[in-house]
Amino acid sequence: MTPFQNEAKKTGPTPFTVFTGNGQQSELSPAQIAQWRMQINENLHSMIVLGADFKPMLLNEALRQRLSNPDNMQGTDEPLAFVWETICQTVGRMVAEAAGTQASELAEAFPLHKSCFVAVGTLIRNNSGTYIAAVINIAEITSSASRLIPATSEPAASSAPTELPQEFTDWVSRRELARTKMSKLSRRESQVVALVSNGFPNKSIAHELDISVKTIEKHRANATRKLGVSSTPEMVRIAVTANGDSLFLKKDSDDNDSTAANASE
Repeated sequence: MTPFQNEAKKTGPTPFTVFTGNGQQSELSPAQIAQWRMQINENLHSMIVLGADFKPMLLNEALRQRLSNPDNMQGTDEPLAFVWETICQTVGRMVAEAAGTQASELAEAFPLHKSCFVAVGTLIRNNSGTYIAAVINIAEITSSASRLIPATSEPAASSAPTELPQEFTDWVSRRELARTKMSKLSRRESQVVALVSNGFPNKSIAHELDISVKTIEKHRANATRKLGVSSTPEMVRIAVTANGDSLFLKKDSDDNDSTAANASE
């Protein structure tokens, strides 16, 4: 068993995997989300928690760094941020397929971007057996010196311009749109959105930023309206796609609405 497999096994099933309460539970509770957020951030390899819709709910710091890295993946012309976004999408599809088979665990290797990756983790179900979430470890198992080469007898054209794949141009468009939306947020709203995307509940965010829960609710409502979304997962996806952490560099003068909110408490 490899060190990664040992680590994946250690961070796999927990007491949250089996529920003794209401069998109709359809999503992770705030307490479970907080527990998983703490657990996945204890690991140095990439980890993701997917919700009932197979979309990302929580990302650990290792995965966040990869999703915000603009450097090209070694041996390719593709940014690491783009590569890891497609990896997360692939893992989401794999979990969706596994959920339909009543599986309780996932352990699959898959080729992508001239490399090979492995996804190992647990599908969380309620007492009725209904899938509600998944906690997945992700790692690359191809060394940089042995990138996968497509089997072809045709030599690569050395002088012909390389056309960007549609998948990549779509990703660039999504990121630009997300950044445009995030730029509408004040500095304080950006901080709140970042903490929400890390799985913090309003009370913890209020403690972290030293403002009231009521003010946090106002900032979340304003951010939801400005981003044009109707749910927390949608907000998180926009923040991650836009690499919203850079928005913390916005000037304090952009934070007029949060100042007004604090003054009204």
